[in-house]
Amino acid sequence: MFKRFLWLTLLVAFYPLSGNTADKVVLQLKWEHQFQFAGYYAAQWQGYYKDAGLDVDIRSVSDKSGRILKPIEEIATNKAQFAIGGLDILLAQDNNISVSVLAPIFQRSAGAVFALDETPLNDVSDLASLRIAATPNDTTEAEVRALLLSRGYANKDIQFVAEPPTVKTLIEGKADAIATYEVSALFEAKERNVSLNKLHPADFGISFYGDTLYTSSSFLENNPSITHRFVQASLKGWQYALENPSEIAERISQELPRFFLMYDDPLAYNLEFASHIKELLDYPTTPIGHLNQNKWLAMHERIRAQGLVYSISPAESLFGYLSQNNQAEARPLFLFSLILLTAIGLISWHYKKTILTILSVVALSFLLEQQAEQYIIAEQAEDEKLRLYQKLTSTTAKLEGILRTNLSMITGFAAYISASPDLSEQEFSAYAKEIFKKDPLLINFAAAKDLVINYIYPVEGNEKAIGLDYNTNAAQKEMVLQVVNTGQLLVVGPIDLVQGGVAFIGRAPIYTGDSKQRKLWGIISAPIDAEKLYHRAGIHQIAAEVNLAIKSYDSLGNDGPVFYGNPAIFDDPNKIQSVIAVGGGTWHLALTRRNLSARESTNIFIFRLGVAFSILLLCVMIAFRFRQEKEKLALQLSLAENQNLLEKVGDVAKVGGWKIDQSMRFIRWSSQTSALFEKPLNYKPESLEDIEVFFEPQGFDLLRKCLLNLFEDGKPFDLEFEIHTPENSELWFRVIAGIDPTNPNWLLGTMQDVTDKVKAAQLIRHQATYDSLTGLPNRVLFNDRLSKSIESARRVNNKVAVLFIDLDRFKPVNDNYGHQVGDGLLVEAANRIKQCVRTTDTVSRLSGDEFGVLLVNINKFENAIRVTENINKVLQRPYHINDSDLHISASIGISLFPGDGESSDLLLRKADQAMYEVKRSGRNGWQFYTKEMQQRSEHRHKLLNELINAISNNELIPYLQPINRLTDNQIIKCETLARWIKADGTFVPPYEFITIAEESGLINKIDLAMLKQSAKILIELNREQENLIGMSVNVSPRLFHTKDKALDSWLSTIAELSQQLNLTVEITERLLTDDSEKALNVLNQLKQYGVKIAIDDFGTGYSSLSYLVRFPVDIIKIDRSFVDGIGKKGSAESLIETILSMAEKLDLVVVAEGIETQEQLDFLNNHRCDLGQGFFLAKPMSETDFIDYVEKETVN
Repeated sequence: MFKRFLWLTLLVAFYPLSGNTADKVVLQLKWEHQFQFAGYYAAQWQGYYKDAGLDVDIRSVSDKSGRILKPIEEIATNKAQFAIGGLDILLAQDNNISVSVLAPIFQRSAGAVFALDETPLNDVSDLASLRIAATPNDTTEAEVRALLLSRGYANKDIQFVAEPPTVKTLIEGKADAIATYEVSALFEAKERNVSLNKLHPADFGISFYGDTLYTSSSFLENNPSITHRFVQASLKGWQYALENPSEIAERISQELPRFFLMYDDPLAYNLEFASHIKELLDYPTTPIGHLNQNKWLAMHERIRAQGLVYSISPAESLFGYLSQNNQAEARPLFLFSLILLTAIGLISWHYKKTILTILSVVALSFLLEQQAEQYIIAEQAEDEKLRLYQKLTSTTAKLEGILRTNLSMITGFAAYISASPDLSEQEFSAYAKEIFKKDPLLINFAAAKDLVINYIYPVEGNEKAIGLDYNTNAAQKEMVLQVVNTGQLLVVGPIDLVQGGVAFIGRAPIYTGDSKQRKLWGIISAPIDAEKLYHRAGIHQIAAEVNLAIKSYDSLGNDGPVFYGNPAIFDDPNKIQSVIAVGGGTWHLALTRRNLSARESTNIFIFRLGVAFSILLLCVMIAFRFRQEKEKLALQLSLAENQNLLEKVGDVAKVGGWKIDQSMRFIRWSSQTSALFEKPLNYKPESLEDIEVFFEPQGFDLLRKCLLNLFEDGKPFDLEFEIHTPENSELWFRVIAGIDPTNPNWLLGTMQDVTDKVKAAQLIRHQATYDSLTGLPNRVLFNDRLSKSIESARRVNNKVAVLFIDLDRFKPVNDNYGHQVGDGLLVEAANRIKQCVRTTDTVSRLSGDEFGVLLVNINKFENAIRVTENINKVLQRPYHINDSDLHISASIGISLFPGDGESSDLLLRKADQAMYEVKRSGRNGWQFYTKEMQQRSEHRHKLLNELINAISNNELIPYLQPINRLTDNQIIKCETLARWIKADGTFVPPYEFITIAEESGLINKIDLAMLKQSAKILIELNREQENLIGMSVNVSPRLFHTKDKALDSWLSTIAELSQQLNLTVEITERLLTDDSEKALNVLNQLKQYGVKIAIDDFGTGYSSLSYLVRFPVDIIKIDRSFVDGIGKKGSAESLIETILSMAEKLDLVVVAEGIETQEQLDFLNNHRCDLGQGFFLAKPMSETDFIDYVEKETVN
């Protein structure tokens, strides 16, 4: 067995882990099928993708329906794993789409701007006045926009039209210019026999990458192997396409359809594209797919300066493929070593090879220590990288701010001259003098009208520069013409000045006229003192702490020399970079750390020391454990050898002995062993096969193998087997065996009945962790799994959701149908909940009618919402339990890790609070936990404690609100309302404490106290009154469901007071629905006492005319919400009229609540409403105020 295990382990270690099934991926193109994507077709047709284990679907940008796909959207929605893009890759970051560049195929943009021959297109000013057709969000559109913005044209002046960028669009007059691929435009023009004018953005400093292969950052992170194989196969395909262009062009033309833009001769078009492909790839000068990180940074800074993107720099994930390739090489060797050493260690442990086991443990520990050390160093490097990034960000911002300030002085001067092109030398000097008062880094100003220096300030020391003609000056002509051609402020340098020192030269063009009819006036230039710039920006200071280098890129995208620091810093793969816009070009800053700090070295030394001590301790424990095992087995064999002792012990401990030879025939079989198998004592099997019927098939095979291995290696074994006897008893036997000391060809062993121990352990384990009714995990096991899930989620930065489910109105089911039906309902609800979750999730019965659900490994909270809504839906389906049809709903609270808590108790408590919030909002729904719930919970808990004390200290007092006869406004009765005034005089609103009292059960005490206190007041008052005043009291539905004697006490008080007062008891419609039989009994008893029954808030609950017939109702109270609608809502008035008419026919008294206006009073009087109460008639009053009010009304 272990030989096979060894071979299997070695096979796993040496055999590469690869599957037989190809990985399916989608490549989304940015245009229709054409030679532009030749390399990917070649990789498909030549089998490079298949050889890499990939099944690639190459999709065109359009289909037969004419639908146009956007590659970036396909990547973002995971409909494609790879795509071809350009500048849209940088724009994705602002749309919260994280992508990673894999291989820029086109080293320059293939796009250009074209117009018909009769439309001038010699300069950017010509382009600015034209209507331009371009593909939305494409690189060509972005290049044109960046070009115009760089020349000072506003976004609002750029005229893009929503037309296809084709020559046909130009001919039809739908656009004046098109921005598209140069090859496509020229070929279509050739087919249509028209001539085109052309303008290249690259000629004016807009130089971007063209077609680039990219993927989403998440796909790269989760599938590095697939990504690497796809990239390598694609590059190989491009190599083939470059070497065999005609073959690929012919297959594209014949096999791949086009739906959007058709050509008369597709083969000629693809061959034409093939003739330009090496120029686009810059092949063979640049390796295929070469990725220049600095060029991407420069592209990003260029479009950021033009306002096309807002992020300060590209996300680090953009270059994730580069860093991932640097880290992937060492993992296979580590995994191979880990598997091999683990296998050796396990086999050595099994065969009790002490020295080999210890050596394996030491080697494995060393391997893991090295891996952990690399991780620690990487973590420290990451922390240092963050520190360097913060330092670089600060320095970059400071440097950029200083440069922007000084360069803005140059552009401001250019704007001044543009507004006053005929300024005099005195005006020039006066403006320059004002600028120098601001202490800039500028050394002087020189203005060159028609590119000949005519003004300079200060003149002293610069006289020779006046009259310098840039048109004939070879040293400066190229830079000046670049300023003129690009229309941008450009900075060159650093340059050694003749008068001493080093400076950067900033030059800006000056134009006159409006934006569309501009004319070049000349340029203005100014040197910037380099040393002062370094000092003010803190460059020297940061360079003293870390390695710092700075280099520049000009407006055409050409990289310049490193002018500060060591150029090797830019070659360091661990460098930190940032980019700033400097005029029309960019500066790149790079930082690296210097040396490992003493603290980091000390931490690594301490870690190594700790690992060494742990290894030593582990080796000692292994040696001690092996020694214990040997002593244990020696003792067991000694006991087995003593037959007499075995027999005596066997009778008591249910232990039987046996001996067997190499042919698997029993030599000895004790009577106790027969008894264990529930066989007669004289039963003796001849061979091992005779007892096979007692074992499970797998168990018997294991026993046979263990016995055979014992003969081979002499290693004793100790195992437990499940046994089935002839009486169908399920037993568990412990089998111990070893070599017989008297004869090495025999095995000596024992069998012991350990059934009670095994089943007891199973039962205890199950009872401790599972609910006996539903079979679900209980709260203990739920908390344990939740704690483990939190730890797991914390390690992988994932989320965990906790659902607290409470069945709505479950208690009436138990009360009305019995606990047997209630239990059946719980079991069915548990089964329905389990069907809504995955096998990896946990459903638990927490208590009573409360369930908990644990959702693990969720990426976003929407997943929890989907499961919650599904649970809510299935729980609302009808239940058929014991011939009873039932309907229930559920209130569900949700909490999330890590947002809502870091511990299982906290998450469960917050989910409970969220569930309670659902209950408060009307049940049958779900709610996420919020901080407001916690605050409200704490406030409610505090208020509950205060309420308990308030009841004990008699702080709650009755307020009485008169109920008047509407015909003559006479007081007929009053309603008793509880009011809470604290000892410090603070008034607690009823809506705050009544709800808490209802939930906690304190409402019963409050109702009884208000009943007694109010009755005492009215009994005393009625002694002085001719017209006796009745009393109306509220009663909570909870009183009817209490287990104590609260209902009996309340009824006793009612019976006593009904002899002295005209009593009315107000009940809610909910009481009649929750427990109608019990409510009917109590109401009938009240009627016997002469008490009137009123339905409060009539029409707002489960209103049914059957209640008015079935129950002994005397009065209905129209809810204030309907009274408030009088004069506002016709529906409310109609409803009141209906209630009054119905009450009159049923001989019921009607009380209108919440009368606030004379209009309401008049309406109710006109429609013969009997009684009314409300602030318009009288507010609720304290005892003193009520007595005064009654006496006053009596006099009146």
